[in-house]
Amino acid sequence: MLSGTVTRLAAFVAVQARRREPLMRLSIFRTPNLAAYTVADRNMITERNPASAGVLAEQLLKVLP
Repeated sequence: MLSGTVTRLAAFVAVQARRREPLMRLSIFRTPNLAAYTVADRNMITERNPASAGVLAEQLLKVLP
């Protein structure tokens, strides 16, 4: 069952990579929107995605006594 799923996923990616107008642009995974990003405003520090965990931890260590 898993091998069938992997085969179908690989086929989908291969077809979408060749289409002029794909259902999902595969280049979305290279965009900076998925990069680490945090925002600090007074007492609130927030992150955009799990890739930001390290940056968030560094900012928290700066703020904590």
